[in-house]
Amino acid sequence: MYILAGSQTTEIKNISVDSYGPGSAMIISPGTIHTNRNSSRTEPMTYICTHFNIESVDLKSDIISKVANTVLEPESDIAKLIGDVCTKMVGLVASQRFDANQTKIQIEITYLQFLSDLLTVLKKMELHENAKYSEQEPRWGGIWRI
Repeated sequence: MYILAGSQTTEIKNISVDSYGPGSAMIISPGTIHTNRNSSRTEPMTYICTHFNIESVDLKSDIISKVANTVLEPESDIAKLIGDVCTKMVGLVASQRFDANQTKIQIEITYLQFLSDLLTVLKKMELHENAKYSEQEPRWGGIWRI
């Protein structure tokens, strides 16, 4: 899910209740019992939701273990990626540039590019999480003498 305007509250059974706003996203893992609602009783909310399946067990496992069922803040690489792909898919559906079959193929291409880009971001996250030194420390293992 990707929030365009307003604020959404997602309740994931027995795990969490999160509210999030424009530019935020959430990937909910398969089979997770959840409810979504507008956080406001007076303000409208607009969001994009897409359901997808991933054949790769490794990629599915990476997504579930690293980012599923948590709010992805607007400044995160993954939320930005989700926003871009959702906007592109909506644009493809709204456009009359292609016939129905071509639109479907273009959406599939966009989805596959999303998976490739997501894999790249997840690998970067893994490298960052497994870094032996902070960004301020030398990585060559030398000793500093003053």
